This record gives sequence, C-alpha cells and structure tokens, in this order.
Amino acid sequence: MAEAHGQGRRRFSRIRAVGALAAILAFTGTLAPRSKAARKFKYAGGMQSLLRDCSGGLELKTEALTFRCPDGTETVSYASIMFMQYRPSLSPKVRKLNIRWEVSPAAAMPIISKKRNRFFVVIYSEPALPSGRAGNPKGLVLEVTPETMQPYLAEIELKSGKRVEVYSHEDYY
Repeated sequence: MAEAHGQGRRRFSRIRAVGALAAILAFTGTLAPRSKAARKFKYAGGMQSLLRDCSGGLELKTEALTFRCPDGTETVSYASIMFMQYRPSLSPKVRKLNIRWEVSPAAAMPIISKKRNRFFVVIYSEPALPSGRAGNPKGLVLEVTPETMQPYLAEIELKSGKRVEVYSHEDYY
C-alpha cells in the first residue's frame, strides 16, 4: 500500500512538473515573438541620419507613425502623408520625386527586383509654406517581410485615412 501511495505521489509530481514546464513555455512563447516583432523593421532610407539596416520597431500612434531603432527615431505625421507603398523596390513614382534623402534607399534596393514585397515606403511633405505652397516631399523607407507587414497594413490605412499601394503579386486581404 505504501508503494502504491509513493507511485501516486511521483505521478502527481510528474504531472505538476509537466504542467509547470508547459506554463513556462507558453509564457515565454508569448513574450518572445513580441520582442522579436518589435525589431523586424530595418531602416533602408529616409530623412534622418540613422544607420542603414538599423533594426527597430514601427509604432502606430494616434497622430503619427514612428520608426524607432537604437540609433534614433523618425516620425511621420499621418496628416502629412502623401502616399504609401509596399513593393519589392522603389517605384518609378517615388524615383521621379527627386527626394533629397539623408540616407538614400537606392543602396538597399536589389539590382534585380524579386517578386516578394520587401520595402514599405512612406512619402510625406513638409508643412505648407507661408506662401501656401506645399513643402518638399520627404520619404521613409523600411525593409520588412510580408509576414510582419500584413497586420500593420489595415491599422496604418485606418489611422492615416490613406490607402497603402501594395504591389499586386502577393495576396494580403
């Protein structure tokens, strides 16, 4: 009888150990993707003197979107956004704007464009000048995988009130 009682106690402690291990794995599994997802955007070009390939996170606030990485931040007000694109490379529409980039995204672009979307481009303008003319166009280019970008698309469109032009090769909706 004492032997049966000892086996029951061991079985109970194994079940408890397995339960604790499952809880620890579930807890770390929910925390790990968040910290990795926060750093899945890479700075490919823009108006700030950040290092190219600086990994960071994209924050979608009520009035602006902000890219943060260890080297610094770049914030774009939703009201100033002219258009946004998610494509395999810079489009001719963006190239024709002749933006004076602080960090040029051209070096990050592949020589032979692939079909897979990789670059999220935000073109925005400076505040209007006193003469009423719109300011010069500016840009922010982030490298991001489609799997990471997909959940951001709807929220960016909702908060900015503007559509993200997605290269039609891939299905997102």
